[in-house]
Amino acid sequence: MIKLCVFDNDGVLTDCRKVHFDALNMAIADWQSVSAFRDYTINEDEHELIYNGLPTSVKLNLLTHNKRLPIESYNTIECLKQEYTIKLIKETVKSKDYIHIHELLQLLRVKGYQIHCASNCSPETLNLMLELAGYKQYFHRVFSNKDVVNPKPNPEIYLKSSYIAGVHPFDTLVLEDSPKGIAAVEAANMNLLRVESPKDVTISNVMNKIQTIDDYFDRYIGK
Repeated sequence: MIKLCVFDNDGVLTDCRKVHFDALNMAIADWQSVSAFRDYTINEDEHELIYNGLPTSVKLNLLTHNKRLPIESYNTIECLKQEYTIKLIKETVKSKDYIHIHELLQLLRVKGYQIHCASNCSPETLNLMLELAGYKQYFHRVFSNKDVVNPKPNPEIYLKSSYIAGVHPFDTLVLEDSPKGIAAVEAANMNLLRVESPKDVTISNVMNKIQTIDDYFDRYIGK
């Protein structure tokens, strides 16, 4: 029986996937304009296949492996990327774009579900997005990449969420969009509702999924 609903942020609660893509490339371009003679930026296909959904530190490690990005660039690029990310988020995230998700979160609270957010974002970025979207009052707990040792696709963040909630993984529903996030859910043995964007995060989609899981439990496990 579902008792805990956990939401990824980017691509689920807010649509800032392009923000992270643009901010990283802008930061790399700023650094390499004075420090490098080759192009370390990533294209959209590379972003979707390799980098999407990962913390910045992991992306930079991969860029070193894949494109020989100098390790000494990390601090500068991370600082620039954070500055660009905050700027772009403030321009992009508006509460009025997510009224349907507000209605869903309100309903889940009324029905007594625990609600968590679990994201590979930094706490500063995550809290800003949740605040601008108007979500912060709905969540019982929020987990960022600073709350775990191993980011998604490792299941640690989801297992920590269910442990703190006192809820078994089988009684947890996670909403995810990215392949790495989905892999984390599957590794945690939790129930998954895969979405393509925040437009799919609706009362009907979520409540129908919960009902399907609960019906299965009643029929095959609860007896």
